[in-house]
Parts: sequence; C-alpha cells; structure tokens
Amino acid sequence: MLRIPPKAYLPLRIFAASVSAVLFAYLIWEAGPNKLWDNVVKLGWGFTWVLALAGVSHVARAWAWRLTLDDHKEKISFPRMLGLRLGAEAAGQLGIVGQTFGDSIRLSRLSPEIPRANGIASMTLDRGLYIATGIIVLIVGLVAALPMLSHSRVLRLYASLSVLVLIAFLFVMLLAVRKRWPVISGAARFFARAPFLKKWIEKRLALIESVEKTLLDLHHNTPRVFWASFLLNLASHCMSVMEICLVLWLMGVKFGVFSALVVEAMTKLLSVVGNINPGNFGTFEGGNMLIGKMFGLTGATGLALGLARRLRGFFWGAVGGICLLILTDQETTGMPKAATAP
Repeated sequence: MLRIPPKAYLPLRIFAASVSAVLFAYLIWEAGPNKLWDNVVKLGWGFTWVLALAGVSHVARAWAWRLTLDDHKEKISFPRMLGLRLGAEAAGQLGIVGQTFGDSIRLSRLSPEIPRANGIASMTLDRGLYIATGIIVLIVGLVAALPMLSHSRVLRLYASLSVLVLIAFLFVMLLAVRKRWPVISGAARFFARAPFLKKWIEKRLALIESVEKTLLDLHHNTPRVFWASFLLNLASHCMSVMEICLVLWLMGVKFGVFSALVVEAMTKLLSVVGNINPGNFGTFEGGNMLIGKMFGLTGATGLALGLARRLRGFFWGAVGGICLLILTDQETTGMPKAATAP
C-alpha cells in the first residue's frame, strides 16, 4: 500500500495551493473578467441578505449543538457556543484538516464544568447529525438529477447506485442507534489488536465506552432532543439551497428550488472530492462553473455563484476568528494571577 511520508505533506499542500491559484486565474480568464465583475456588481447590497441567511444557519447549528449537551447545556451560555461554532467555521476554511482542528478548538473551549465524555459525545453527535442530514440532501438532490442524466446511461447508473449505497448507509446507521450496537467501542477493540495501537487505545477505552454510552442514551432517553437537533441540522442544509436561489436571483437569474437542490447536492460531492485541496480553493469555483453550465448558466454566472459563497464563508470565518480571540482573551484575563512571595 502506498504511504505518503509525513515530511511530504507540507510540500504537497504547497504544490496543491499553487495549482489552485493558477486554476483560479484561468477560471477568471475563461469566464471573462468584465462579465464576472458585472455579475458581482449585480449582487450589490443584496449580498448582506446572503450573509444574514448564513448567520441564521450558524445560529441553527449552534442551537443543534447545544441540544446535544442535554442536561449540561445550562453550564455554558448560548453566545459562547455560537462563538465557538463560528470559530470552528474559521478553521474549516482550510478543508478537512481545518475542520478537525476547529472541532478540537470547540472541545477545548467548552466549560470545565462539562464532563469530558459528554463534551466529546456532543461534538461527535453534532458532526454525525450534520453529515447524516447532508447525506439526505445529497440523496434527494441526486434523485432530482436523474431526469437530467437521461442522455447518459453511465452517469444515470452511477447516480442510481450512489443513491442506493447512501440509503443503505443511513439505514445501517439508524439501526445501529436503535439497537444500541457498540460500533465505536467495538472498532476501538478491533484496532487495539495492532501492537503499536494497543497501549494507546487501552488507556482511553473507558473514555470511548463512556462517550458511546452518552451518545446512545441521548437518542433513547431524550428522543425529542435528538430529533430536534436533527431537524435543526437539516434546516441548515435547506438554507444552503435557499442561498443558491437568493444569489442567482440577485444576479437576475430565475432558478427553481429543485434545480438549486441539485446544485447543492453536486456541490457537496465536489466538496468531498476537493478535500485534498487546502480550502477547496479553485476546485470549488471551477466545479460551480461546470455545474452551472448543466443548467444553462454562463461560465461567468457559475463562477460568480461560487465566489459569492466563498466570500460568505470568508466573512463568517473572519467573524469566527474574532470570536475566538475574544473568548481566548476572556479566559486569559479570567485566570487567577499567581501569588507572589512576600
């Protein structure tokens, strides 16, 4: 099996970033700088509505995360959780590595009064529900796209197989939760058979089992809380679909909800493929151009859509960075000063 040496990670990412910059410049040249600028100008002050819609989405996701803390949610304020959620968004601009780093920040900045097992469980469930609801949106989008793929039997077959695989995956996940299958701890015990992982996992096995029990208890003991968090995450994905309609409407393009749903589904696939690229820079915008052309949009309009969503992410990422600085400063100033010797 091919393994990439750790020392090669940084050069590879620098190379990917350089290629992305070249790709982005080519996309602007291909779409036409003047046409692209005209579409961006059409957004005007209406772009504040795009930012506001994304803000509502972040509030919904912060609320969904808060619900996963169950009895411990009163130990941390909602504004603080929202700030941490936005801080994770800032780190998430760097791709899957940034998302992992952002989640670790969220965990480390939770209230010390919240048990570690409950904190990890809330993070795991929050991420899991967001992925699960994203898969649902992806399934619906792919099903809606099937009539568009009638000209290609191969693409239609791949899309149909993808839908079946995703549905089966969701069914197994739901069955595992309802039957309380020890999937996480079972996987940990399996990997503990490896000599180089045995000691590391055995030291943390009790914590892993505690986290797993907390996750399953939330669904079985408080199903209303579980499904409320699920619906809030689903609402966040729906707002992404609304965002596509809003951006294109501001640019003077009439776009249906089902078409926007297909675009969002394909964008999610694009984001998964683009995780190898830091921040998905260039590939995201190029993918939006290609997806837009499937719906008869010009290259400049598709690229402007991708840029608008990118700028929205940058804006809330900057807000998240400021939130992290404020929270860190509050923790620093709130720490008791060391007593000095007389």
